[in-house]
Parts: sequence; C-alpha cells; structure tokens
Amino acid sequence: MKLKECAQYIAWIGMLFFIIGRLIPKKWLCYYKFPFRTFRFEEDGRIYKKLRVHDWQNKIPDMSKIFKKSMEPKKLRTGFMDHLPVMINETCVAEAVHLALCVAGLHCMAIWDGIGGVICTLLNTAGNLPFILAQRYNRPRLVGLYEKCSSVSQREESKKCEL
Repeated sequence: MKLKECAQYIAWIGMLFFIIGRLIPKKWLCYYKFPFRTFRFEEDGRIYKKLRVHDWQNKIPDMSKIFKKSMEPKKLRTGFMDHLPVMINETCVAEAVHLALCVAGLHCMAIWDGIGGVICTLLNTAGNLPFILAQRYNRPRLVGLYEKCSSVSQREESKKCEL
C-alpha cells in the first residue's frame, strides 16, 4: 500500500513540476549563475565524457518529442542560432525540474517509514539523475557553440562595416 502511495506521489509531483517548468519565467534561470553554471569539478565537461553521457543520453525519454508545440526540439536545424538561447534555457528548466523532483521525492520517507521510504527516495533520485547529467553535459556545449557562432557572426558584421 505504501509503495502505491509513493508511486502516486512521485507521479503527481512529476506532472506538477512539468507544468511549473513550462510556466515559470525563463529569466529566473540563468545558465551562468548557480546552480546552472559549470563547476570546477566538472572539468569543462570531461567528467561527463568519462560517464559516457554522450552514449546514453538519447536513450532517455525526451519531453520535447511528446509536447512538440510547447517545447523547443533538441535537434539543431537551419537558422539554429535563433534557437540556441532557447535551447540553452530549456536545459536550465529541465535541470531545475529534475532537481526539484529529487528534493520533493524526499517526502517518500514521510509517506513510508523505514527502509521502504528510503528505497523509494533513492529510486526517485536515481531516476532523475540521468536527466540532470544530460543537461549538465549539453548546456556547456550549446553555450560554447552559441558563443563561437556569435563571435563569428560579429566578426563578419564588422567586416561588412569596414567595406
């Protein structure tokens, strides 16, 4: 019975936080501020290469494939420079939602006293961790691409002005 209650709770908070993630002002989530900025221990993403995130990240569910009209697709396409800031911001939203789900999942220990609640909490955290790792792996790469392309386009613009 307690397992069912924990599972229902996790499902409800999942839906609730998904909706909150769609509604919160995106300016609240800045990729260069805590907790979204890259930390020193991440070694500019090398830690995620060691964890082989690039091998398994496409195997985890992607809400942008389910809710196509409300979320930016994860694939770069023609005119991607206009979409990169949105994609970068979406990595912050996804990370924030999954971090919030981990924290809210601690309530499973109140729903189910003892080892059952601890196991549900650990499973909830383990279920959200791959999504967090994928966001932390992709965001610096997208930011780097955006900064590189921005500086190239700025140089091209300045060349046009010089002519």
